[in-house]
This record gives sequence, structure tokens and C-alpha cells, in this order.
Amino acid sequence: MNDNDKIGISSNFNYRFQRQNDISSYSLHNNQGKTIIDYDRVRCLLETESDLEVTSTYQHLFDKEGHELNVSYIVSRSLEDENNYYTNNYRSPIQIVRFDNMFYHHVNKGSELSVEYSKPLSDKGKFESGYLLEYFNNDLDLKRDTLDIGLNKWNRDMGRSNRFIRTEYTHVLYATFEREIGRFGI
Repeated sequence: MNDNDKIGISSNFNYRFQRQNDISSYSLHNNQGKTIIDYDRVRCLLETESDLEVTSTYQHLFDKEGHELNVSYIVSRSLEDENNYYTNNYRSPIQIVRFDNMFYHHVNKGSELSVEYSKPLSDKGKFESGYLLEYFNNDLDLKRDTLDIGLNKWNRDMGRSNRFIRTEYTHVLYATFEREIGRFGI
């Protein structure tokens, strides 16, 4: 803006997409070696993730060197979606094919406001003060569905579905005074 006032803005963005297919084999045997259960679990995973952060800054320089005001504001958001589609193919005991899905939706939001003031009081002393406000919100939603083959209907498994939401605010206020006395500082 001018020699004493500066503003700035920056941002970062990241996007990722993944598709994964894998097969896991499971077997359980009793003490006599007889197979109790034997099946393959086929998974198709579709996942996306995006992150965005925007930072804005303001700096005011007063006439005396070291006398300044700095303000910054950061806002961020991270979003992740993970969809897992499972198929269980049983060899023993022979059963019909089973289908279940797991859907994972995770959103993190945050912001930070920082105000810092610094003023030299003499050649050997300095006063600093500031305020910091941090906000954080974490929303994790996990849903499990199972296909009822007879009705050809997906049912939500409430015993394995959860949603967790956590919100946090942090306030910090500080002031310091520094002074050099000979070879020491307080």
C-alpha cells in the first residue's frame, strides 16, 4: 500500500483422487484343522481429498524501527470422502455372496486470527503484546450399510455407524516487557 503499510494474501490448494481394488482372503480353522470359515473379501475404494488454505496479512510500520503492528488471518478447510464397496465371496461354509459398504466423510475447518504489537521503549527495552484466536471444527461421519439380498435393499448398520463432531476455540492474550541490564536480560 505504502512504505508503512503492507498487505498480503496467499493460498494453497491440493486435490487428490484415488481408485483402488484389492482382495483379502480370510480362513479360520478349528483345533482339528477343519475349516470353519473361508472367504475372499473384495474391496473397491473410491477416495477424494481436497485441502484449501488462505492466508491474509497486514503490517503497519511506525516511524521508530521495531515499532510495528502485524495482523494475520488464516482460514483452512480439508475435505475427505472415502467410499468402500465390499463383496464377500464364501468358499466355506457355502453362503450367498454378501455385500456391505463403508462411507467415510471427514471435514476439518479451521481459522486463526493473530494480532501482534511491538514497541521499543528505549535502546535496551521493548514491549510486546498480542492476541491469538484459534477455531477448529472436526466432523467425522462414518456410515456402514449392508445389503439385504432377499429384499434387495440397503440397510444402515447403526451399531457400526458413528458421527463425531468436535469444535474448539482457543484464546490467547499476552504482554511482555524485555530489558537489558548490563550483560543480563529480564
